[in-house]
Amino acid sequence: MDYLTSFLVGRPGRGASLASGDAQRVRGACSRGLKERLLERANTIQNQLKGEIARLSNRQATFQRNAARDDE
Repeated sequence: MDYLTSFLVGRPGRGASLASGDAQRVRGACSRGLKERLLERANTIQNQLKGEIARLSNRQATFQRNAARDDE
């Protein structure tokens, strides 16, 4: 699988050389695409972490209520 294919649409075929300006534009597009994917992944992970923290907080509160009830 060639990850650069989508960035090389309308450019010379495989093995052909790019002009310096074209190469810089393709490099910039690849970098922006990578940054966007990484940010999406980081946001997904952050949202999952927030959900896990909320579930843990609820379980801790339940545990503390039950422990206080048992002490009575």
